[in-house]
Amino acid sequence: MTRLRMTSLRESGGEEGGETNTPTTMVNKNSRKKSSLQFSPVSVLLTPDLSVSTEKQNKTSEKNATTRRRVGGENEEEDLISPRSPTPVSTLFKNSQEEREPPPLIRPVMHRPSFPDEEEVKPEDGLMRMNSLNETKLLAVTNLRRQKSNSLPSNFRFDAHFRYERRLSRTVNAEVWLVTGLETGEPFVVKKRHKPFTSDSDRRSAMRELEAVANLPEHENVVKVFRGWQQERLFCIQFEYCECGSLGTVLQRLRPGVVLEERDIWRLIYEVGSGLKHIHSHAVLHLDLKPENIFIDRQGTFKIGDFGLAWAPGHAWRVEDGDGGYVAPELLNLNADAKPKPSCDIFSFGAMLYEVATGRKFRECTSREEKDSIPRERSLALRNLIIMCLHRNPNMRPSAVEIVKTAIEKL
Repeated sequence: MTRLRMTSLRESGGEEGGETNTPTTMVNKNSRKKSSLQFSPVSVLLTPDLSVSTEKQNKTSEKNATTRRRVGGENEEEDLISPRSPTPVSTLFKNSQEEREPPPLIRPVMHRPSFPDEEEVKPEDGLMRMNSLNETKLLAVTNLRRQKSNSLPSNFRFDAHFRYERRLSRTVNAEVWLVTGLETGEPFVVKKRHKPFTSDSDRRSAMRELEAVANLPEHENVVKVFRGWQQERLFCIQFEYCECGSLGTVLQRLRPGVVLEERDIWRLIYEVGSGLKHIHSHAVLHLDLKPENIFIDRQGTFKIGDFGLAWAPGHAWRVEDGDGGYVAPELLNLNADAKPKPSCDIFSFGAMLYEVATGRKFRECTSREEKDSIPRERSLALRNLIIMCLHRNPNMRPSAVEIVKTAIEKL
């Protein structure tokens, strides 16, 4: 077990420039400058999106939203929830790079073909696969939940299962939608990749995010992934919906000079550390850990998500660099035949904790003086843990198991 002792980034080799023979303790370093940080509980920063809930709540909302308006001298009921003249579903799956808000989906006329019994279609290694590249169909289903379907896997379509609510985000590679299940009214997130498949290997690459977690047992600190499918040669994947967004969004709401209270940081350490412990115990590495990939549900639980760069043995996945502000230095210089280790995730976790504790991004600090200092208001245990997670030597970093143990002692 790695012993967490009091040290400094300079003593541990720092982020850059190698080791020095002049160790400097954190207490002395922090005592040289006064900190004017203010602290905020994370609870006041969480704004859960409760606009989409269960089917019963949706029906109540629809009933309350039905109003009467004056049209041509006549009283007419107007449904303010359901779209009156929506655009066809197919427009959501056009490969357009233009910035536009996807239109609402048509509520389809439900057809109910029989779904194969579990004895007829059995998942293999956590996945149920279909192999066609061109057709619209289900590609894989994880073991987290028996998904109720209104169509055969060979004819799986978005509009037969979900109702589009709104777009949550858009990047160069994909866009993320908030949807509700037509059968249950339960909210989910669907991510659609912009780039159409060009080959089977291209499709396998897109499925990496799903395959990385397909065999993982359910864990409260890992975002649930349910199934993936292709439609119009575009890959879509269905996730659990986390109503409070990401940790990155929470940090953006903090005013300059305000940071999270330490008790919330220790809870973050415990919950994200538990998620890391879980995936590492199943030989899965995240390799892109950062605030934007830590999601928060309506109860305030932190969850690890977005496994698009994940790595696991037994897959022909190329190791890709994550966000440069958080990636472990050894990952940047990894040989082609070398394998990444869990310590890569620990460094990224440490860089994220440094940002949460100080209000500054670790790699945006311009001097070793800045990188070496963590506000004196932070406890010795927290400063010590962050420093050890950021140790230049991967073998000196604590494991996820040790991080969770340390957090339990402080909670």
